[in-house]
Amino acid sequence: MPLTDWKKVQTALADLPETAARIFPVKRLDNNLPTYPPVNPKDVQAVAKVIAEKGINSAMVSTLIDGLFGNNDMLPFDIKQTCRMIIDGAGMIVFKQEWEDNLEKILAKVSRDQHPLRNSSLQRLMGQDPQMVSPQAQAQGLRASEIAATTRAAREAIRTACRIVAKPSPWTTIRQTESEHFTTFVDCLQAAIDASDLPSEAKGPVLEGCLRQQCNQSTKELLRAIATYPSLPFRLTWKSSDPVYVEQWPIPEPRMSALLQLVQRELEKGHIEPSVSPWNTPVFIIPKCSGEGFHLLHDLRAVNKKIQPMGPIQTRLPGNSFIPTNQPCAVIDIKDCFFSILLHEEDKERFAFSIVFPNGQQPNLRFQWKVLPQGMINSPTIWQIVVSKALAPVRSKNPEATIIQYMDDILIAASSSDQVDTIVTAVSSVLKANGFEIAEAKIKKALQLHS
Repeated sequence: MPLTDWKKVQTALADLPETAARIFPVKRLDNNLPTYPPVNPKDVQAVAKVIAEKGINSAMVSTLIDGLFGNNDMLPFDIKQTCRMIIDGAGMIVFKQEWEDNLEKILAKVSRDQHPLRNSSLQRLMGQDPQMVSPQAQAQGLRASEIAATTRAAREAIRTACRIVAKPSPWTTIRQTESEHFTTFVDCLQAAIDASDLPSEAKGPVLEGCLRQQCNQSTKELLRAIATYPSLPFRLTWKSSDPVYVEQWPIPEPRMSALLQLVQRELEKGHIEPSVSPWNTPVFIIPKCSGEGFHLLHDLRAVNKKIQPMGPIQTRLPGNSFIPTNQPCAVIDIKDCFFSILLHEEDKERFAFSIVFPNGQQPNLRFQWKVLPQGMINSPTIWQIVVSKALAPVRSKNPEATIIQYMDDILIAASSSDQVDTIVTAVSSVLKANGFEIAEAKIKKALQLHS
């Protein structure tokens, strides 16, 4: 049975703009037995050209999409391929969820033995059955009634997804100017997307896509360089999933007021969020060395016992002999280093804490960390890995320079002051592109280091 050769289709579309919306119809001819002839790449090229010229918002394209899903039954494999060529990001997430919901409603109505979908399943209809992953297996194993049902459900789902893609969105107009800090650009985009009516599960992919597509040229070059290095998984490994609950002791005034102010500040910065976690470990505050204000500390010793240590990747201070003498140098300080790295979604609830008011004046307040908490056993290791990965493109481009990373400080030495300034700018830019904040006022420079 001939099937669509998607590689040939993609080859036929190679000359179209990368930003063009693309669609691959897969026809079904019903001559008693269902057959699925392969698509002619030239036909697909013509369809994609119309979409590229008119845009997915146009009435012509909308009619075309309705016609494709309305006139042709499609294998689940080809449904997914088609939708990937039309939409991405939020639209694709919405499509998959709507498709699944529509199929569940159809299956819920299957009650009698003679029903055409009797003994079918969501996995079969979405092409997720282990025995029906390939298009060949789907063409041979799915009944005509199943293919018709999944196509009908997909048709309704694609309409919903396209409405979201086509809807004017304020975040699409936000672009990073050449002089704008990356973190400011991120904050503006995040606020616009959070205020939208996008499904919560779609907001992350939309933000990621907008950051890459709407940043300025300098940031794009940095992101392309960073993308050549493999991303690292930072989900923590736990020895046990049994919750740890250590009671929080009441904190008297005036420290209670200081604690509430510190917690409010972390909330505003997005470092913590309200929690209903079964985990809890105590927090307390200590005065700053300057005598002005307090530090918020979280006693994570009980939680650390449940975590599999990653081990240090930098076991000692860099030796002085490695630092070139008689060369100009600079030191960059990274602000709030741990708080620049998000915790895995499934790990956040394990870093919960409570605020207990004296004499039970009001119900306890409960929060959990969204970022690497200070005091977590693996925070320093994860931090070192992330920063090392971010610095890799700069190190690769400047092999003759000395770039030493130790926790939140980065020392740069080179043969000339101009080269040091250039590398400082590159390091600052690449760190900001990764979401880190540089303490500009704390960048220190010296004409040379003496032995």
